[in-house]
Amino acid sequence: MDSTYFVLTFLVLVFAVVSLLKDRANMKLVGEVLYEDKKENGIINIIKWILFGVASIYLIYAGYNMIIDKDIIKNIDIGVFLSVYYIFFANYYTKPFVIGEEGVIKYNNFIRFKHIKNYEFKDTKGEKYKLTIKYKRDTELKVKRLIIDIYDKEEIENMFRKKVIRKI
Repeated sequence: MDSTYFVLTFLVLVFAVVSLLKDRANMKLVGEVLYEDKKENGIINIIKWILFGVASIYLIYAGYNMIIDKDIIKNIDIGVFLSVYYIFFANYYTKPFVIGEEGVIKYNNFIRFKHIKNYEFKDTKGEKYKLTIKYKRDTELKVKRLIIDIYDKEEIENMFRKKVIRKI
């Protein structure tokens, strides 16, 4: 059973490294950053950082036990797997929305302006808006939808008017 957690942890780490490399490549592709959305504040952010701390402490403790016991597989358990999973994927989903010269980035997904078919802003009866982007790349068969919470509607709408060919 320990070897299963070792394999899962290794696969999550490989996926995380690939994700980090893809994130760096996306930032190069987007060009100069014109807008970066502020991150969510509040209770969710506090909970995220508390869980991040607990996961980090657990990983340090497991690493210490691996050094003391000199057996990696023995000390890999579900807690280590979940800690590694949380650290990389929680941060993956909390990255800010970025608009650059060439396109937009959200969830480690780079979308060129030429692939955006349409976009729409919806009021959520508060200080933030929902931006729905419908896009289709040349290699994809169907139109996908990306929904993003934003705060600066006017600024983003002006950028999209300049960059996106049509809006429905």
